[in-house]
Amino acid sequence: GSVHAATRWYERCLRRLPASGLTRAEREVRLHVTLAYAAARHRQGKFPECLDWAKRAESDAIELGDKASQAKALDRLHVAATYLGLPEAETYGPAALALHRALGDHLSQARILDNMGIQRYFAYDWDTALDLYGQAAQAGRVAGDVIEANLGRMNAAEVISDRGLFESATAEFHDVLRNWRAAGWAFGIAAAGSNLGLALARDGDSDNGVTMLREALDRFKEIGAEEFIAETTIRLAEASTHAGAFDDARAHAEAGLAIVSDPQGRSRILRQLATCAAAAGRKSEAVERLRESVELAREAGAKYEEGLSCIMLASVSSADGAQASRGTALLAELGVVALPPAMR
Repeated sequence: GSVHAATRWYERCLRRLPASGLTRAEREVRLHVTLAYAAARHRQGKFPECLDWAKRAESDAIELGDKASQAKALDRLHVAATYLGLPEAETYGPAALALHRALGDHLSQARILDNMGIQRYFAYDWDTALDLYGQAAQAGRVAGDVIEANLGRMNAAEVISDRGLFESATAEFHDVLRNWRAAGWAFGIAAAGSNLGLALARDGDSDNGVTMLREALDRFKEIGAEEFIAETTIRLAEASTHAGAFDDARAHAEAGLAIVSDPQGRSRILRQLATCAAAAGRKSEAVERLRESVELAREAGAKYEEGLSCIMLASVSSADGAQASRGTALLAELGVVALPPAMR
């Protein structure tokens, strides 16, 4: 569960290898360590580094004729490109899936199908994402792997939660968390706990939701998963607004602004800050925050975030009333049937 410790060992191993003139055995070692290092950078949310190391691994795998390792390198290239918003993600995923299928590797098929689902989730093609998550869970079950059999379920439940089916999402997250606790998967326990905490808060159980999110944040800090620390901080801000704990929400949101740079994430944070301002009667601040939130979401193509911020903006500013119809249309396109409590 300690990604920091793992990366230090990988770096030591790589430094021990000759800079040139490697034997085949040494090149194979470098390939496997490079793949592991890329995976560690993925878990830390350091996607540019993950991309760089995965490219090195792919090059070595092709040169060595190692199809299985080439496919694993493509897995990492795909997930990094997805999170970085690179167009290459469209080719990396299918290429990896084709290799895994040719090799009869169901476990790796589950992993890439999950990542392809994440790609479609961020592209706001949620129906396709759900289909890919379902295929991933099935491939994980065929492989007999408790982690991959549940990863697709967790990711699918995240879509269900965003769509407003909070009770169903909560039940799924509870079950996934139980399975991963039994398996002792530290990262999965933190991830499922973070998802469950937000779903609980959205379903009206804000106190337990905030508690779960705080525990998940502590776990991610122990692991050193920086991207997930940022995500859970944003979720804590949202859960706190659902609880009506606006001072806490503002503190989490401001902490998020210090570590989040992407437009989608900042759009979410600004909406929580607007909620806090509106609750305190600072209407002009709320309107300013929401207008910026809408602009950032639109810039990022983040339909869900834009929809929520448009609806909230229209509710606090009569001058922005036309935003309500746009927000409603965006959320209807995504299949959203209910809004989180702070938006009602």
